[in-house]
Amino acid sequence: MLYDTGRKELLSQFQDHVVALLADPETSVRRALLGSITSLCVFFGRQRSNDFVLGHLISYLNDRDWMLRCGFFESIVGVATFVGGRSMEEYILPLLTQAITGQITTFPPPSFPDQCLRPKIPYSLPLFRNFRGSVSSCLLFYFGY
Repeated sequence: MLYDTGRKELLSQFQDHVVALLADPETSVRRALLGSITSLCVFFGRQRSNDFVLGHLISYLNDRDWMLRCGFFESIVGVATFVGGRSMEEYILPLLTQAITGQITTFPPPSFPDQCLRPKIPYSLPLFRNFRGSVSSCLLFYFGY
């Protein structure tokens, strides 16, 4: 009983710190955190990762910093693999579709260096090929796969 209480308290305190880093106004802090985001998802577990990590990560798609968006695309495959297919289909892919087709008129945006994302796509293709829909079609078409 004491272990469970201590673990919950530790998780809660650590979550508060991670949320502060995920929402930090400095993009370099958020980019640095993206390098360990899959490990953090493993630490927090599927439910907590779905509850608070995904919401912050998706907001990175709207950021003006192309390096942060590039970091998002580098890390989302590991996060999506961990949180599961249901979250991928119901949450991540629709928001990616909206970001690609709605808010951003061209993909990638003019300020988004092509060399950043193009090398990452082959690693994510097995994940995206499993899903039907406009995001996977758009990504595969754009990058010529």
